[in-house]
Amino acid sequence: EIFELDEKFSDIPLFLVPVVAFLHIFLILLCYWQVGFKTFVQYSTVSLDNIDSAKFVKIVPTKNNGLSSFVELKKMNEEDGSKTYYFEWRNRDFLMNINSE
Repeated sequence: EIFELDEKFSDIPLFLVPVVAFLHIFLILLCYWQVGFKTFVQYSTVSLDNIDSAKFVKIVPTKNNGLSSFVELKKMNEEDGSKTYYFEWRNRDFLMNINSE
């Protein structure tokens, strides 16, 4: 049995495909334009207890000092058993040391 689309619904794909394409392109551009939206869509918050699972840090500078951005969170194991987490932003290193005790 073959089903046919009623003629009054035959124009729906002509309108629906461009609308879906526009929304898709708009959401991609919104992730590029707005760090806050990208944070909401692609990232999740990690507590200090689970910081080992973190890959990026969101930087939010003070007003009139630049744009928000994401930077990679790097990890080092020290000889005394502690872990140091650091990231580089604007050619400066920001360090955080966590003891394993």
